Amino acid sequence: NLVSILDAMKMQNISYNYVRGYSLKGDGYNKKLLNEAVECAKSHDKVIVVIGLTPEYESEGFDRRHMDLPMGHNKLVDELAKVNENLVVVLVCGSPVTLPWTKRIKALLNIYVGGEAGGEGAVDVLFGDATRRANLPKLSRNISTTISTAHTSRWARKTCSIAKAYS
Repeated sequence: NLVSILDAMKMQNISYNYVRGYSLKGDGYNKKLLNEAVECAKSHDKVIVVIGLTPEYESEGFDRRHMDLPMGHNKLVDELAKVNENLVVVLVCGSPVTLPWTKRIKALLNIYVGGEAGGEGAVDVLFGDATRRANLPKLSRNISTTISTAHTSRWARKTCSIAKAYS
C-alpha cells in the first residue's frame, strides 16, 4: 500500500497542521488555497511543502513541453518563503525540473518517485531518523551546491505545517 508523507507522519505521531496550498488540476494555481497556506505558514516555526509534477505534467504517452513545475507550485513556494524562513521543500517527480526559488528555502529533499514507502522514507530523512546518502540514481547539477538537506536533520518533533502533501 502507498504510504503518503501525511500517513507516515500520523504513524509516527508527529503533530502537524495540514493546508492544501494548490490544486492538482491544470497549473495548480488556486488563490484561496494559496492564501490559506500562507496564513498557516505565518503561524508556524517550520514549514514543509510537498510539490511535484501532476499527471498533466508528467505521465506515460506524451512528452513534456518544458521543464517547469506547475505554476501554482512555484508560486506557493515563492509566497511561503516570503513569510517563513524555515521552509523545506520536498520534491516529488520522476524527471528534472527547474527550481527558480532554491536560494530562498532552507532545504530541498528530492524523493523523485518514492514508491510505496516514499512517504515513510521522506519523513525519516526530514526528522533525522535516516541520513541521505551519496548513492542516488541521479544528481541534479548545481542543486547540491546551493541547497543542503542537512539543515533538516533532527528537526524537533513538534508542530510543523504541511502546505500540501502530494499523494
